[in-house]
This record gives sequence, C-alpha cells and structure tokens, in this order.
Amino acid sequence: MLGRSKDDWDAVGQRLADANILALAIDLPAQSDPGGAKVLSGWSADVRAAVSYLGSRQDVRPAGIGIAGASLGASLGALAAAELPAVHSLALVSPALDYRGVRIEAAMKQYGGRPALLVASSHDPYAARTVRELAKDPPGTRETRFSDAAAHGTVLLARDPDLVRALVEWFQATLR
Repeated sequence: MLGRSKDDWDAVGQRLADANILALAIDLPAQSDPGGAKVLSGWSADVRAAVSYLGSRQDVRPAGIGIAGASLGASLGALAAAELPAVHSLALVSPALDYRGVRIEAAMKQYGGRPALLVASSHDPYAARTVRELAKDPPGTRETRFSDAAAHGTVLLARDPDLVRALVEWFQATLR
C-alpha cells in the first residue's frame, strides 16, 4: 500500500505461518507517489520477482503460491498474477479498477479461472464498487467479503481481525 510499510502485513504473515503457509512481504519501491501510471505499473516487477524467489525455494510447493495485496498493492498483485501462471490464488484488499492510471480489468480477465478473494470496506465506496465489478460474471471463483470497519487497505486488516482469518482460510483452501 502506497505510503505504508510491509510491516502492516505482520499479523497476516504470522497467522499464515501458524497455518504452515510460508509468507513473504515486500515494500513498494517508494513510499510516495512517483508520478505516472507507467512507473506505478512497473512496480509489479517487484511482485513478480518475489513470486520467482518463492518459486525457486525447495520448501514451496509449485501449487502453493498466492498473492495478497492492499490498495495499490492489490493492483500490482493483480498485474503480476495475470502474467504468472505460478500464482494459484489471489487476495485483493481494497482494490481499485483504476489506481492513478493503473487499470486491472484486463489483468483480472487474463488471470482467468484461478481463484480470487475480493475484500473491501462497505464504507469505502470505490473499493466496494470495484469488488462488485470484479465479481460480475468471472471466469473462475471470485469470493467477496465486505467489512463494516471504516478503513482502506492494510488499515482495514488491522481494524477487522476477521479479515485476517478470512485471508488465511482463503489461502488454506486455494493453495493445496
């Protein structure tokens, strides 16, 4: 999430570890807006590199790679997952159809029938609308979750602990 640290994912990472799921959190290349959509979209290379690293590890099952992202991280995760068949599951928290010019509709179509969990606060109109839009007529499993906590991105995970549990259960169910 732009302006936030990977440390926001510590609770999720610990819960995934407790469920015997290896997790790797990464920081975005910058903490502030770097400019245009081309630069932001290019940051998905960092997500692809993280997936490549996990795929090279002996302790990671080939069907055991998923991506979770929040806000801009959700957009970057969707872009990376679309290009990487090694990604078997996706969880997008507070996604945006268009985040400062980074559009994800085509990426989600390319992602295809692989499962995706779509999460937003009911008090976050754009993210909630994005979740509903991405869940329409999907080529595969699209599960939606709406929280009553008034928050966005990783802050939503901190304010609604049930969502952390939902992410862990999602990856347990979809990364076999």
